[in-house]
Amino acid sequence: MNIKDYLEQKRIAVDRFLDDVSPPATTPPTTLHESMRYSLMAGGKRVRPILTIAAAEALGTTPPGLMAVACSLEFIHTYSLIHDDLPSMDNDDFRRGKPTNHKVYGEAMAILAGDALLTMAFDLCSRPDLMKGCDPVRQVRLIQELAYGSGNVGMVGGQVFDRRRSNRPAAGRHDGLRRGYRPGLPDRRRCPERDRHPRRARQESQHGCRARQEDLSDFLWRGWGQEAGRRLRHAGDQPSVVIRPVGRSAS
Repeated sequence: MNIKDYLEQKRIAVDRFLDDVSPPATTPPTTLHESMRYSLMAGGKRVRPILTIAAAEALGTTPPGLMAVACSLEFIHTYSLIHDDLPSMDNDDFRRGKPTNHKVYGEAMAILAGDALLTMAFDLCSRPDLMKGCDPVRQVRLIQELAYGSGNVGMVGGQVFDRRRSNRPAAGRHDGLRRGYRPGLPDRRRCPERDRHPRRARQESQHGCRARQEDLSDFLWRGWGQEAGRRLRHAGDQPSVVIRPVGRSAS
């Protein structure tokens, strides 16, 4: 299967799942759910959930709750777009060729729709029916990573620096990146003492933890392939790692 067909196949699967788990527009309060679905089902490439699925497939397995976890990223992404478009933020009138959420439903409802989408992301990852078979400890840690990446030292922190950079000279616009804040891509290299010393962990997050990046497959689901995990662990501090399929043809 070529990459174009793969992306389209996965996009359809993601759209179907999003439609199934999202409350119908007729669910009270109807305006809220109409607003949520307006932005969530407005199309898009679904790059984030597809990359999550592809990472699991590259490691040679399909862990429990994969689609729920993958689509939780789309819920968070959509909430961030709704809030980014608000008059107090980027003040955009159009998104994906359609009027932005607040232009259709009003600023207050757009804020509430974004709040609900963010909350639903964590609901997906905590639902027993969607996460059946996932080790509870791993599930809690997964939710922790999701919160970290989308919160004050992740996406939201990055948005703060975006706001500051928009009013600064070009020479000062990379301060946030040097401190490890990246919109949507926080510096999440983990130190061994991070969980035992939360205060130290917060300090490391501000300046970029210099420790070895922990194997994400081992961190979230140990069943994602021991050989792939070994390759990632031995990659050390390399900024990028090429993950190749395990247990199947590279073609």
